[in-house]
Amino acid sequence: MVIRHTPRRRPLNKLLLLAAAAASVLSLVGYAGMGLGATEAQRESAAVVQAAIAQRQACHSAVLARPEFAPLLPHLPDPTTGQFGMAQMTNETRPTAAEATLLVDFFDAGGRCFRDYITDVQSVRPDVATILDNEQAAAQSQFQVPLVERQITWAESARRSQRLVSETNAQIAAANQQWLAGNQAELNRRNAVMMQFMQNLQSTYETQMRGMQPIQQPHQTICRPMPNGTMVCN
Repeated sequence: MVIRHTPRRRPLNKLLLLAAAAASVLSLVGYAGMGLGATEAQRESAAVVQAAIAQRQACHSAVLARPEFAPLLPHLPDPTTGQFGMAQMTNETRPTAAEATLLVDFFDAGGRCFRDYITDVQSVRPDVATILDNEQAAAQSQFQVPLVERQITWAESARRSQRLVSETNAQIAAANQQWLAGNQAELNRRNAVMMQFMQNLQSTYETQMRGMQPIQQPHQTICRPMPNGTMVCN
């Protein structure tokens, strides 16, 4: 079998990480659940991520539901939790030739799920998109290609997948904290600038009011004729 190696920016050809899609976005789910207390920019960003997660999960479910991939399901983690069972973690058999061939098709079918997902995330959180892209590169080198080439067992692939998902979630959680803190700092800075502007405006207004003097209207002389032919002016 010929294994095609692809550049890292290619749409995701995930192996077990595709099946563990729910686990690989746990940190983002928490981020996307922000509500009161978040800035408007944070809420808008979270809404985009939340929609991207939902779209990826729906796409992932459709891939898993395809009948031709049914023989792979016993080897994949729980689609909801992303966790492997004990039997899977101790399955020291290697993929059969038929399973290896099927896995290649499975990766390609999942490519669109990641492509759409990473594009949406990139638009609002390029820092997280970079983390996910690095996860993809690590997945390919650590267990995707070795498993398809039947160099490692299902159990070893599951262990490597689990470690990578945990590392990725930790990186996303740290990135979320940094991003939220940065946005709050920027919001505080803008509020401080606005408050200073309003104070300066008020101070200028009060100074101008104190310097104003009543305006003296010019005296107008009005003359009117009298019956005796004289003019009276005042």
